[in-house]
Amino acid sequence: MSARLSHETKDEECGVNRDWLPMGGGKGHPSHCPDAQEYIVDFDGPDDILNPQNWPTWTKLYIAVAICSGTFVASFNSAIFAAGSNQASREFGVSSEVTTLGTSLFVLGFASGPLVWAPGSELIGRRWPMILGIFGSSIFTNGCAAAKDIQTLIICRFFAGLFGASPLCVVPAVLADIYNSKYRGMAISIYALTVFGGPFLAPFIGAFITTSYLGWRWTLYLPAISGFFNAAILLLFLKESFPPFVLIEKTREWSLMSTL
Repeated sequence: MSARLSHETKDEECGVNRDWLPMGGGKGHPSHCPDAQEYIVDFDGPDDILNPQNWPTWTKLYIAVAICSGTFVASFNSAIFAAGSNQASREFGVSSEVTTLGTSLFVLGFASGPLVWAPGSELIGRRWPMILGIFGSSIFTNGCAAAKDIQTLIICRFFAGLFGASPLCVVPAVLADIYNSKYRGMAISIYALTVFGGPFLAPFIGAFITTSYLGWRWTLYLPAISGFFNAAILLLFLKESFPPFVLIEKTREWSLMSTL
């Protein structure tokens, strides 16, 4: 204990920054340790091209279109199954109240998903929660479409909603990352249009599919296929927009350059 105090006293006498992590083993810091605050990686001024808000307009536009499309698919998926629930109840030999759980549990998944995806987008960035959420929702929706019994259908619907909640809470964060206050309101209004536009169009399209030769299962295959397509687009073209993770990538590039 006395050795530790003596090293701390020595650090203070040498002007060593106490924000540095301890050396360990009771050893003090070298006297030449710089001020840690001077080496924090940040954007190079307000016009730094690495700042997501300074990305080219076309880059921000295709990102906004891609992620809002994912939101539309998720919200569309929440309501389209209702049009085919009566056919599903007859096929599985259950009451219509039971098949209504397919919609109810999807919405319950919507309510539960933000507990995972919202903090996840702060911990691992925006990109992977978006991709994993839409891809996972599509997988479970495909499972619903191929279900052999009502239990599989309603359980998969819950997890489809759980994963489908990802764009609902991550997309506004991405739009806030890439648009400044001048254009952010317009971007969020388009996002809101996709949130409410999906459930608005779903009953019309679902009823058309159900009354055609395709049947109720295609009310689920359609959003599943759309989700897989959207997930592929995001995987190929979506850039990480959360500023701390952009700076982490900048730091990683500097580290690689310093080893050359």
